[in-house]
Amino acid sequence: MVTPDYTSHNDSVSPPSNVQQGTKFLTSVFAAFPDTQVTIEDIIAEADKVVVRNTWRGTFRGPWMGIAPTGKSVTWTGIVMWRIKNGKIAERWANTNFPEVMQQIAKQTAEPK
Repeated sequence: MVTPDYTSHNDSVSPPSNVQQGTKFLTSVFAAFPDTQVTIEDIIAEADKVVVRNTWRGTFRGPWMGIAPTGKSVTWTGIVMWRIKNGKIAERWANTNFPEVMQQIAKQTAEPK
C-alpha cells in the first residue's frame, strides 16, 4: 500500500515519520477509542494527490496519552493529503484536530461523576 520510502509529515501529536510509527500511533488511538467511526466529508483528487476531510467519532474507553478513560464520546476532525506514486502512497500530510479531543476529554474529566 505504501512505497519503500514512504514519509509521513504529521501534525501536533507524536508526528509519525514512517509506517511503523504511524501504525503504533493509530493502534493507540483505536485502543483508546475502540468504536471509532470515520466519516469522509469530502474527497478531492488531482494529479498525484488525494485530499480527504473527515470526522472521527469514538468513545474514550481505554487509556490514551497518559489519561484515564472517561467512557464518554468524543468527536474530532481532520484533513489528510496523500501523494501517490506508481499506485502506492509515497507521502502523507495530516492535520488532525487533536487539541479538540484534548479539550473534550479535559471537560469530561472535570465534570462531576
